[in-house]
Amino acid sequence: MSIISTLFSLAILVPGIAAAVRRMHDVGKSGWYVLIPIYNLIITLTPGDQGTNQYGVDPKNPENELDAIGTE
Repeated sequence: MSIISTLFSLAILVPGIAAAVRRMHDVGKSGWYVLIPIYNLIITLTPGDQGTNQYGVDPKNPENELDAIGTE
């Protein structure tokens, strides 16, 4: 039962870290900010950057999708 529990924990941990790093990128911060607990919570509750930042286009603005296609 311990092996199943460990595999389940890893299966949940990896996507959770990926989502946290993606959120940091939404606000224009490096993914390493996930390691700072209180700052990580504050950043998670703030709105993301409007428009394109160094990590890509704004996923909430469909007009940016056309801009991204033209730049690649």
